[in-house]
Amino acid sequence: MNNIRFCFERQLLKLNDHFQKLTILVNFDGVPVYKSSKMCLWPILLAIKGVDLSVPLPIGVFCGTNRPPLSTYLESFAQELRSLMETYVSIANKAIKIERCIIIADAPARAFIQGIYSHSARLACGYCKIEGSRIENRMCFPYNQYEPRTNDAYMSMRESNQLVSSPLLGIVNFVEDLPPEYMHSVCLGVVKRLFSLYVSSIKGIKLPCRLSAVQRIHLSQLMIQVSKCLPREFHRKLRSLDEFEHFKACEFRTLIVYLAPVLFRKFLPAPYFDHLMLLHVAIFCFVSQELSTSLFHQASSCITLFCQRAPGLYKGALQSFNAHLLSHMPHFVESLGPLDQWSAFFSKTTTEF
Repeated sequence: MNNIRFCFERQLLKLNDHFQKLTILVNFDGVPVYKSSKMCLWPILLAIKGVDLSVPLPIGVFCGTNRPPLSTYLESFAQELRSLMETYVSIANKAIKIERCIIIADAPARAFIQGIYSHSARLACGYCKIEGSRIENRMCFPYNQYEPRTNDAYMSMRESNQLVSSPLLGIVNFVEDLPPEYMHSVCLGVVKRLFSLYVSSIKGIKLPCRLSAVQRIHLSQLMIQVSKCLPREFHRKLRSLDEFEHFKACEFRTLIVYLAPVLFRKFLPAPYFDHLMLLHVAIFCFVSQELSTSLFHQASSCITLFCQRAPGLYKGALQSFNAHLLSHMPHFVESLGPLDQWSAFFSKTTTEF
């Protein structure tokens, strides 16, 4: 509530009607403080839909040598959120309440908040009842349609993947309000995995898409040349493939949304380039305010084809939990709007939560 008043007093939040309902986005994640110790921060950060800020607002910050207990971490937040969702609060003769709270978090933090199995477990998915299997020390998930999980089952603790009761049960919808945000699941998940298959080897697997040493040098040179032409709106410029392991989410976003058709056309075999273009078209459409609506069905079909072709092309190396989350992405785009409206890319300059 202090953050809402802060935004209103500085005229960042405009209350047009006497009774105003707000949609908020709340981010949970752990942040290491030092490289030389286990000390870490677990902040709870807030963004209010319709308020243009360059940084998120802090609700609370927890500090310790490991993850805080779930009840301690969420109890105060859950109590205030429940109160603001049930009753109107007066600010300058305006009555406001929170209509919806959308949780923005990566897979480990999302599982922690929900009190369910982690992303490496057999029953990891919080949206459907798919069961993974461990293959060569990797948890792999098949591509099929599975029975969806429901918020009612979560509230009654009947879902098969639940471990503990979360303080947020009954306050937020555990299926619709915890989307698989794409900074982690797509950019740092599927896209990073794809490009790592192009530039490095996998033990026991030889893929036709793997680039030779000469191709990697030429591709690196092309990436640096193209990077010099990027406008200043791009938060980070591309680097050489020698620094691939240190690429940030913004760089993978630039690659998959804008530059993949230009950079990889001459380097990948046709089936692998076509497969990459399916993901490029889908994400390009889903981040666009206009195309996410007009080309929604075409983009959803691209996601379906991408997931269906992945096992045959990559011999199981692209059947990770993040790849499975792609199949749920169209539902949340349809429900919540374009990807950038509910991602950990916080602002228009792609500052990260």
